[in-house]
Amino acid sequence: MTYFDRLKEIQKLQWELFIDYWYVHIGLIIVGLVIVIWWVLRK
Repeated sequence: MTYFDRLKEIQKLQWELFIDYWYVHIGLIIVGLVIVIWWVLRK
């Protein structure tokens, strides 16, 4: 395993973590919007 192979592996892992991080954020934003819309419609 060369240095460059290791670098590629690390980049791939970082990319996967980055995607997971964004999915969590997008999920939280959607949940927040749903709660706000529900709260506004309920009034």
